[in-house]
Amino acid sequence: MQAKATICRPLSSLGRILFDDKLLGTDDTNSTYSFLFKGTMYAIILPKLAFWIQLLYVSVIQSVFVVITSSIVYWTMVKPTLKQKQRNIIQNYLVGYGCVIPLILIYPIFIVQLFGIRNKIIRFVFAVVPIASLFRCTEAMYGYIPAGLDVTFKKYFIYNWIPLEIQIDPNTKKLVKITRSYVVKNLMQFIFLFFKVSILLSLLASRDFSPFQKPTGFSFLSTFHLGRILNNAIAGILFEQVLSVLASSNSLLFAFVTRVQIVELMKSAMFSSTSPS
Repeated sequence: MQAKATICRPLSSLGRILFDDKLLGTDDTNSTYSFLFKGTMYAIILPKLAFWIQLLYVSVIQSVFVVITSSIVYWTMVKPTLKQKQRNIIQNYLVGYGCVIPLILIYPIFIVQLFGIRNKIIRFVFAVVPIASLFRCTEAMYGYIPAGLDVTFKKYFIYNWIPLEIQIDPNTKKLVKITRSYVVKNLMQFIFLFFKVSILLSLLASRDFSPFQKPTGFSFLSTFHLGRILNNAIAGILFEQVLSVLASSNSLLFAFVTRVQIVELMKSAMFSSTSPS
């Protein structure tokens, strides 16, 4: 217990320095433009640089986590399978269910509490990579790794490190490299999404993200109140847009670092989806 406290104390101190700004919105008083509309004051709030800096910190921390988990999975499951031409089912289950999966489940909760992270988006981002790692681990356990990604540890690490879908050539089974047109297209998309989401968040924040009137209490019938339905629709659209800008920024970051193209995550799911899932 003493050794655990000795290790956690410096990590906790470092984390609280890196994530000192809790990004709770209580100090966002500076705006570029404000106006009064039907008795309500609206304001366009400046984006917070601290949020994006903290996302970079998160990316570094997640990278260390992926190095650990992908190393365990590759050298105990993937590599032996390549050599022996068959899976060691017992070993895979022992390592997966006994070590890697518990580590994946504990990691985000432990880090969030250790570093005192309060912002919901930062917390959400901390959970994205472990969720992807969980699926990557079970793929290795049951032998469903995409063809060509298990040949070297470097390729497998890239596959694990990127929580988004990477572009694989269907003919050669190789990773598709980025091009200038790909970078320009995704950069312009990120800039557009960034300003769109900033404006949406600024406008909706003044009404506590519920612009339509709804019943104060809750009952079964109030579930079908028009104001509540519209507010839920607004929340769904806003959530999709926030996911889009986060996915776009991560796609650019991972593409620059790995030189690999990323498949577009969000394609207007709220309005273009053809299935309820």
